[in-house]
Amino acid sequence: MLLNVDKYKDISSDVKKTEILNRIANTMLTKFEIESPGGSTKYTAKMEFNDKKILINIVDGDLKGSSWTWTVLPYGKNSSYVIYSGRIRNYTFFIDKLIKKDESMDVAVNVSAMIKTIRLNKSYVEKNYSIP
Repeated sequence: MLLNVDKYKDISSDVKKTEILNRIANTMLTKFEIESPGGSTKYTAKMEFNDKKILINIVDGDLKGSSWTWTVLPYGKNSSYVIYSGRIRNYTFFIDKLIKKDESMDVAVNVSAMIKTIRLNKSYVEKNYSIP
């Protein structure tokens, strides 16, 4: 599910556009447009993956230098733990101005973005997949 970027719009209405530019073996280059405060955030992500981990590095655009990691660990017979971590850099103009006024906003933006992403994915999985 995490690699099916065409379904991201189903997970969050904030996702305005996804476009796979290139996919070779375990690497995918994808363009994103996400609705965010102060306008759309546009970036290109390089996604490298195997059966247990997805590494995402933003290589161009508004969030260049940001990175995320999804790690999937088996838990029992039919379940898995999913660990999500990351660091957002080079925000949109609006958020960048907030952070320059108060550096603690950097932590707040990162934590709130992680929580929102986890909740959206959890909700999508619960609605669309059989959970024992």
